[in-house]
Amino acid sequence: SWRLEGMWRLGLLTAGWITFASILLLFEGGKKYSTRTQVSQPKMKTFSAGFPGTKACPTEPLQILNYTLAEGSSHGVLHHLFVVGQPGWVSDLWIEYYLDGDTEPTLKYQASKMCGHYFPERAAPNYVYNAGGMCGTNSADQTGWFNNFPIPFQKSAIVLVRPASTSRCGWGWYTIRGTENMPLTLPGSHFEIPSGAQLKVYSRDWEVRDPLEMVPLFSAPAGSAGLVMQASMGIRTKCAGGSAAGGGYIEGCTRFYTDSDESNNGIVVGTGFEDLFDASFYFGADAPPAHKPLFYAAASSGLTHFERTEDSLERLSAYRFFGAMDPLAFEDGGSLVWRVGTDNPGPNKCDFPPREEGHGAAHATPKRSLQEYGRVGGRELTAVNVSTYAWVYEWQN
Repeated sequence: SWRLEGMWRLGLLTAGWITFASILLLFEGGKKYSTRTQVSQPKMKTFSAGFPGTKACPTEPLQILNYTLAEGSSHGVLHHLFVVGQPGWVSDLWIEYYLDGDTEPTLKYQASKMCGHYFPERAAPNYVYNAGGMCGTNSADQTGWFNNFPIPFQKSAIVLVRPASTSRCGWGWYTIRGTENMPLTLPGSHFEIPSGAQLKVYSRDWEVRDPLEMVPLFSAPAGSAGLVMQASMGIRTKCAGGSAAGGGYIEGCTRFYTDSDESNNGIVVGTGFEDLFDASFYFGADAPPAHKPLFYAAASSGLTHFERTEDSLERLSAYRFFGAMDPLAFEDGGSLVWRVGTDNPGPNKCDFPPREEGHGAAHATPKRSLQEYGRVGGRELTAVNVSTYAWVYEWQN
């Protein structure tokens, strides 16, 4: 029995030493891992600026940020902006970013259009929407707009707010915020954005485009790679047969080109205007029994405005984000192109002419009288007034 007792005590002692050694090893390993993590993790520091009740004029813009990175910081990311002002005035406000010493705006946008709303002056006073926390308005009469797009810079950032040239001086409330050494990923994803990348804004302000004409939302040059973050469009058109009839433009497809090779015919990303925004049957206007548009604001897409008036005008605008579940990536130049309607409403409606014909040209389609275009899907194919935005992260390939 004494032998059994001795063996039992020896076993306990051995188990104790093994347990102690394991704990010590885990502790030491944890310390080393923790130390390695602390060494590799850059020190982040948030900066912010606020301007309550401050005047800005079209010819005298207000500077709301002038920031230079601390010594040793690799980069900075601007990640929050909130602007407040009078209805209409603040929606049309221009925000201009001068990054890393640029003397012309590195990027600029208008407060409402950056989030896909092209008709804030016609919105109901109680209309609010939030595009998945990325941007929108939570304020009555659209008196406040926020933007959480991650905007990287390498050395310095100056930000101005400027009322539209057709506007007046006004008083606003502004908050802008960023963080040094903040990891940069495509919003809503784990896709890392390479060091030195820029967020670019491609925009067009209300241009009349003819039936079958190509409308590039963005076109990045050869030698650049990137990820599309967001695209939005606004349409204003006079519908033949009255606004209730709708417009033939709605059948227009969207193609994405993953490089600058003109022999690349691209890939279809929308089999109709509304398809690009994850909607169907004219955003609900063609869906029985109600035949009314369905407004929505999701993290991936939203319909921000849809209106038909007695003067035969139709107005609508929508946005689309491309994130973790649905990225749009290009490797050597790229573009996103929408066509104003189609001349072939069948299964081949999304066949585009070759790119060498010039998708970016002012009139890529030969001019013809509007009567020659005929009807598409039971609707007259007419010209549209279109405005677009595209937000794209780009870097050298």
